[in-house]
Amino acid sequence: MPYKQLESKDDLALYLDDLIEGCNKMIAKTGVHGQTSTSLISIILKFIDTGDLFLLVKDDDGFEGFMLANLINDATPWVEFLALWTKPGVGVALREEAFEFLKTWAISKGAHRIVTYITRSPDTFFKMFHEPLGFHKIGYILEVNL
Repeated sequence: MPYKQLESKDDLALYLDDLIEGCNKMIAKTGVHGQTSTSLISIILKFIDTGDLFLLVKDDDGFEGFMLANLINDATPWVEFLALWTKPGVGVALREEAFEFLKTWAISKGAHRIVTYITRSPDTFFKMFHEPLGFHKIGYILEVNL
């Protein structure tokens, strides 16, 4: 099975080093704009045993990437798609299949929408990755440099 959904700290133990490395590489490319590798790993550690975390790894012949999202238990539950990192050449190939896993999981949790944000080459990544999956733009990410 090329995809594994991690649901416990025992599952996580097998991939923690790979996830830390993937988070570090992802943040190195995107820059720190609202999330860090430390914050992503903290979210994983805090929520892995709750059932409110979606953590899918691609592992054919070794770790190739991961997709991370969490359930927001609001009056109308929704899912925040936090991160996707893959080795070069893997991301576009897995996006639709892995995203279907995420959508199925989100629906099973009672969620009615998935929200994400893009900081690295937003127009390019939106057109290439997010728009084909059905995402639409709803706002901007803003920051003030001090």
